[in-house]
Amino acid sequence: MPTLTNDFSVKRFLKLHTPRPLWDAFRFIRYPRNSWHELQQLKGWKRTLAAAPVLEPLKPSIAVESLTNHLPNSGGLPLDVKKMRPEQIFLSNMAQPGKRSARLSGFEGVALDDALNWMEEFRHYSFVPLAAAVAEIVRQYTGKKRFSVLELGCGWGGFRPLLQRFGASVYLGLDANPLPFEYSPHMLDSPASYRIVNLQQKIDFQYLFDVVCSFEVLEHIREDCLDELIGTIRTNMGRESLFIGTAAFTEEYDVHITVYRREWWLERFSRFGLSPVPDEDKWMELLFRSSPHNWSRSTSSVFVLKRNDL
Repeated sequence: MPTLTNDFSVKRFLKLHTPRPLWDAFRFIRYPRNSWHELQQLKGWKRTLAAAPVLEPLKPSIAVESLTNHLPNSGGLPLDVKKMRPEQIFLSNMAQPGKRSARLSGFEGVALDDALNWMEEFRHYSFVPLAAAVAEIVRQYTGKKRFSVLELGCGWGGFRPLLQRFGASVYLGLDANPLPFEYSPHMLDSPASYRIVNLQQKIDFQYLFDVVCSFEVLEHIREDCLDELIGTIRTNMGRESLFIGTAAFTEEYDVHITVYRREWWLERFSRFGLSPVPDEDKWMELLFRSSPHNWSRSTSSVFVLKRNDL
């Protein structure tokens, strides 16, 4: 059943069919960040983060600044971000969630505001449970408390500090949107942990990450470029590596340009030797329970995959 806090179509329906005074009064069914319920959620996420066990210092298996893409890449979006105002983009796109395309040829699925989540505490900290879930899956699947992560479509870069709190010793985030590279405090705090690249071209760091993750990105990639992205996932995974990700199946957004259900994606992944881990159902349920502000079981398919060709 759709949840009011995650299903945008439900909230839009309610807004259209609820008298304005009542809509303003019952803020808990909306998406603002000052409702009592969401303030309590925010406090809970911060407590969870603070309570995470402090792991002993560990020298990373590789210096993240040494990781280099060994394949040609055209880079990020052709934008002069120094002349752009993130606050204006953020507010404008919130007002029209269904019409957020940057309208750039070749990048029709890109929404600039997807990389601006550092501007709102609720959005940023809503990823705390997801970071904890990823760490738990890695720990149980590989036995590792420390792990390396490659994030495809890292947006504002805010998943890095959360994952590091739960055990990520190596993190590399990739994105095509230059806005957060200029403005996001998470990226500015650790610039070596991020690369601006075109995800629609194959990428190879010649390093096998414990986890390759990509949340709410696949549906933004042109279908004719999916082989390149899935090839990137496979190439950067080893024998015990996992791909953990999602793909939205909501069609009402102009930036969702490749929308299919889970079975279609599984067949596409299988062409590259990627298949669900044996206990995927258990991990899927954990991930759904840990979903952040922008997806849920009513909007997206979840995947926990391994390479089956090794």
